[in-house]
Amino acid sequence: MNFCSLKLGMAILSLLSAFVSSGQIVDTSYWQGWYETPADVVRVDKWNETGWWTAAGVMSTGLVIYSQDAQIRQSFQSWRTDGSDQFSRYVAEPIGSGLYSLGGTAIAFGVGYFTDDAKLQRTSLQAFKAFVLTGGATVLLKQLTHRPRPYESDDPYTWLGPYAITGDNDAFPSGHTSTAFAVASVFAHSYREQPWVGVSVYSLATLAGLSRIHDDVHWGSDVFFGAALGWYVGRTIVQNDRKLWVLPTGNGVYLSYSFD
Repeated sequence: MNFCSLKLGMAILSLLSAFVSSGQIVDTSYWQGWYETPADVVRVDKWNETGWWTAAGVMSTGLVIYSQDAQIRQSFQSWRTDGSDQFSRYVAEPIGSGLYSLGGTAIAFGVGYFTDDAKLQRTSLQAFKAFVLTGGATVLLKQLTHRPRPYESDDPYTWLGPYAITGDNDAFPSGHTSTAFAVASVFAHSYREQPWVGVSVYSLATLAGLSRIHDDVHWGSDVFFGAALGWYVGRTIVQNDRKLWVLPTGNGVYLSYSFD
């Protein structure tokens, strides 16, 4: 997550708002559930038994990876070449920065708009929301934990805690990975009947995550937990995105809330 990603996101939001304010989109179902608070997304009290078992599996796997962070870093750095640096810089890293994921989401929305594909339009808007909410949660966790990045400390088990609001020592979790997986999760869960969609988007998100370890800016566990966070937020938005509508109009913003 960086300033360039934020500017790109705002540009996309402005474009979508312009479509609506000009009356080009009249079906408000496209905008249903555009915004919900992070608390609405989390709602762990609503988890069923499967959800808790999934969380336990994620935590257990993450702890195993955490115990091997130093070895994982050493392995990735030993494989690093000029060619892999170029691939990471121009292909993999931009996926997580938002350049490709937000750009691809905007293109998908445009395709859905011009082909009257309501599902694609709605999914694109959900993906954008997932990117924003996941990015916000990631920044909060970074400021609460302040874990040094690999190039800042050779010790993967150092956690400095919430000592200040700063961009230093902000490894956990990986923002590139969390937002890439958030967008991927929305598309994968929305198009479950087409497995190739999930395979494609998750493969791209995985490339973004691996590039962060390759570039020595994140530990393996930063990437794993970032992926888990993004996957969960995206999945939850697709499943529960039903209550609050926010519709920008030429005269302001229209709000509608359902208590169902």
